[in-house]
Amino acid sequence: MKLNLIFLCFMLLHFVTVGQVVINPDFPEDGLFVVNQLYDVTLVNTSSEIIEGHLSITIVKNGTELVLKHSTFPLQLDNIQPIYGRSMNWSPQIEYGSNEAAESLRQGGMLPVGYYIFCYTFYTANNSVNIKSCQEVQIKGMNPPELLEPMNGSIISSVPLLVWMPPMLSSPIKGVRYHLKLVELGSNQSPELGLKQNFPILEVAETAETQMLFSSEMGQMKEGKTYAWQVDAFVKDFSLGTTDVWTFSYGESALKADVSPIAESYRMVKRIPNSGKYTAHSKVFFGYDNRLGERELKYSLVPLNGDKLKENIELPTIELKAGLNQIVLDCSSFGLKNGNKYSLDITDAKGGKYYLDFKFYSKMQKK
Repeated sequence: MKLNLIFLCFMLLHFVTVGQVVINPDFPEDGLFVVNQLYDVTLVNTSSEIIEGHLSITIVKNGTELVLKHSTFPLQLDNIQPIYGRSMNWSPQIEYGSNEAAESLRQGGMLPVGYYIFCYTFYTANNSVNIKSCQEVQIKGMNPPELLEPMNGSIISSVPLLVWMPPMLSSPIKGVRYHLKLVELGSNQSPELGLKQNFPILEVAETAETQMLFSSEMGQMKEGKTYAWQVDAFVKDFSLGTTDVWTFSYGESALKADVSPIAESYRMVKRIPNSGKYTAHSKVFFGYDNRLGERELKYSLVPLNGDKLKENIELPTIELKAGLNQIVLDCSSFGLKNGNKYSLDITDAKGGKYYLDFKFYSKMQKK
């Protein structure tokens, strides 16, 4: 009886000791999952004894479908300092499930949209006791970053301010950084090939900003030359997507080399309202880059002087082709007032907004 009591006391003491391992996982927030976030976990030994065991991470979808399982080699937890997941000795063998989510995680480091259970379990050396911490996480979709200014195919005569839009995430994520690359294109060279082969005149390896002014310290833009640029977004070592490759030409000679004298009046619509000055004489000449393959332009006219448009105005249907469109909008029958300012507002298929502000004059009216 005495022996059994001693044994029982020993087991209770042992249980309290291992039970004082605290798991502090930093579960990914609903929205985006970056594979390195798996190892944002801390183990703390609050007892006075050294505790031996190993940590295991599992991701399960739909309750039972294994996505991933990864374990450490044996650990020793003292009561002096915590152990962080990124500094633990992890097994090189990762067990993946046989489903789409597992394959996506294996190949691209990203989980598809859906609900997942993340579990962190600490097993003692003899597997007699374990401590577990689990949480359900919803992974949502995202859109890659997009270039904004200068518009694709535009012709500029001043030092460019390169502007891009961050990736569209369902919920904010900290630590987003960008890699920017700008190259000068050779004659008849494709933008994609130029970005791969040409030495960059501007390359920023890492910045948290979403715009960059091309200053004289970076170099000189050459008259009549065409440039290509692209931006990558990332968090730590994980990619959040890459923009399309855009081009622009620089200098007055590039402007004069456009299709015809009338083309000098075309203005590219911009993602930023109230930008630039443009005077329209009855007709608005503008450019729109149809990157989404839309068939018709969705647009409206908005007065900027507080006046109202003529009632029952039927804006003409504007059909689009893929790529860059040069469009002429005849405003002579809309009842616009001479000298007043208006905005041409465009909405693309993804809900993106574009603008062109202009001051209107009838063709026969002089400013």
